[in-house]
Amino acid sequence: MEVNIQLEDLIREVQRKLGRNVILFQQIEHMLKYMLIHQDIKFFRAQGEMKSNLQERKNTFVNQTLGNVAKHFVENSFTTYEQGDDNSVSDEASKCVMSFTRGPMLCDEDFYNQRKYALTALIAERNELIHHFLPKWNFGNYESAKAAEQYLDQQRERVFPEFELIKSITESFQEAGKQLSEYLTTDEGWKELELSPLRDSRHIAWLVVFAIKRKRDNGWAVLDAARVFVHQNVDESWLADELIWIKKRHGCKTLREIAEKSEYFEILEEATNKGGVRILYRVKPGLEFDIQ
Repeated sequence: MEVNIQLEDLIREVQRKLGRNVILFQQIEHMLKYMLIHQDIKFFRAQGEMKSNLQERKNTFVNQTLGNVAKHFVENSFTTYEQGDDNSVSDEASKCVMSFTRGPMLCDEDFYNQRKYALTALIAERNELIHHFLPKWNFGNYESAKAAEQYLDQQRERVFPEFELIKSITESFQEAGKQLSEYLTTDEGWKELELSPLRDSRHIAWLVVFAIKRKRDNGWAVLDAARVFVHQNVDESWLADELIWIKKRHGCKTLREIAEKSEYFEILEEATNKGGVRILYRVKPGLEFDIQ
């Protein structure tokens, strides 16, 4: 009778630890999905309202298996090489007002393979627990039930460090999202939301380069010369595509209007010897750009 009571108590403990480990894996899966869903959020205007692709990304990842989620997480969160700029302009990008993208972390090959191996091992642990745990043990036998309990404890010890690492990455991710959300509720943040795609355009980028590298001794640069410089350094078809969405979104038809709309530059009209007007511009005082 006492043996039976001990066995029943042990089985209840095994059940508790089984549930504990299952929840641990579910928490890991939930955190990985959260980061993938929020890794590339875009805001855009539709029918006069500000919308995002959040629900679309939820639909993409929420029902995927842990194996697929882990694979996407490694591929999208870590990289062993510097990623270059994508100069293509998609229809989605042309509609985007602002995006919040967490790019992959640059790491060495050993770290990348370590993360990949750790998540592969974690998936194997989870599949073993969910699909093969019960047939392995005889729960009518005390020694077998005790071995099952020890297995669950050892499995938690193997998985918990990975849980803690993913939790720390998730918390960092959430904090960045919180700061962005708070910033976007301010007037400055809302303006940044509206102007960010324009400020990230090749037109503005090369205007900045010219204003810094080709300015006169008095600090001003000639806008017409900057126009030639931009077309010399950027593919014409790409500039044409970019100008289409700039006109559509901001109503800018000239390079001067683009420069003024960005609020990065001061504009000055200078009289020429022939009675005309030359447009000068310079980066506003206080703004700093990392120009290679």
